[in-house]
Amino acid sequence: MAGTWLYGTKPSEYHLRVAPEGRLRYDETHASGKKVSGRLSPRGGWYQGDVADEHGAQAVSNFRTSGDTAWSKDIVARAAEVAAADGGAARRPSLNF
Repeated sequence: MAGTWLYGTKPSEYHLRVAPEGRLRYDETHASGKKVSGRLSPRGGWYQGDVADEHGAQAVSNFRTSGDTAWSKDIVARAAEVAAADGGAARRPSLNF
C-alpha cells in the first residue's frame, strides 16, 4: 500500500508511507494548498485513522464503497475539539482504505 496514489480526473494524489508498528502515514496536499495528514492502523481488513489539517481543525475527504464506481461528495470534517466548541458532535474524522 505504501506509495503515491492518484484519484480524480485532474488527478489529485496522496502519499502513504510505512510508519512504526505496521501503521501507514497518510499525507495529502489539496489543490488549495491545504495539507492533511494522519496515521492509519490496520483494522478489519482496512486501514483506518484520524486525518486533520496542519492545525488539526478540518479535513475534506471522499469515500467510495467497494465495487462502486462513484465517489461521494466532499465531506468536510472538523477535529473533535473544534466541533465540541461549536456545539457539534465531538468526533474526529476517519479514513478507511
